[in-house]
Amino acid sequence: MNLEEAIRLSIKAYYTGTVPEQFMEQFPDMKFTPEYFANLESEIESEMSGEEKGERTDEDEEELIDAD
Repeated sequence: MNLEEAIRLSIKAYYTGTVPEQFMEQFPDMKFTPEYFANLESEIESEMSGEEKGERTDEDEEELIDAD
């Protein structure tokens, strides 16, 4: 396994919510865990109204990029 493959596996594991126990032992006060981001996402979604949910805010930027 090369470094690039190891990084990809690590990122994939993080996004699935699995953080190695040894990592959490070394950084017990880590704030930004997968659970933190899942809770943050649900809080933001609950604060949004029906029209705001799912709206993309970067569509104008994409149109500007395509025009170049």
